[in-house]
Amino acid sequence: MRSLLGAAGAAAVIAGVAVVLDPSLASAFGPTPDRLLVVALAALALLQGLAAAASRIGGDGRAADLPAVEQRFRATVPGDAFEDRLAALPEHSVSRRDEERAAIRERLEGLAVSVLVDRGLDEAAARRHLEAGTWTTDDAAAIFFMPAADRGLSLERRVRDALGPDVAFVRRARRTVAAITAHAEGEVPPPGDAGE
Repeated sequence: MRSLLGAAGAAAVIAGVAVVLDPSLASAFGPTPDRLLVVALAALALLQGLAAAASRIGGDGRAADLPAVEQRFRATVPGDAFEDRLAALPEHSVSRRDEERAAIRERLEGLAVSVLVDRGLDEAAARRHLEAGTWTTDDAAAIFFMPAADRGLSLERRVRDALGPDVAFVRRARRTVAAITAHAEGEVPPPGDAGE
């Protein structure tokens, strides 16, 4: 059907061009060639338009192949899992929260000892510096590993920490990570007895 209409359309175009170039050819179409030619061309154009519309409506199953929508890729960033653990602390029950805090503190202590050993301290000296709070100049990070009795916090600070214990722990944990990172990258000097 499509090729038949295409051939008829091509013949009509050729006939139309011939009549335009030589108007005397129009007499070959009968006594009123102008009107007949216009009606014939209109009928052919209508048929061609209907055929095109029918092929689009009925479709032959050939749809445009569009590329797949690009999915956003979320790159993993070192520390995301740690941040997720810190963010989840308030959602846990008190006992679960204490366990989670202890696990985080233990993990950070292991990292801090490892970094301080890499900086020239032996393991025992590194642990002494952590417990004494002398491993960093950041007060919030320094008290993170100290026993509660040795922290020397003011009454105001202890009350504030008691009212928002998770906030204080998270703040100190983040500052501790920053201090460990500063040591690992050599941005700060190691504690006093490194290399001794």
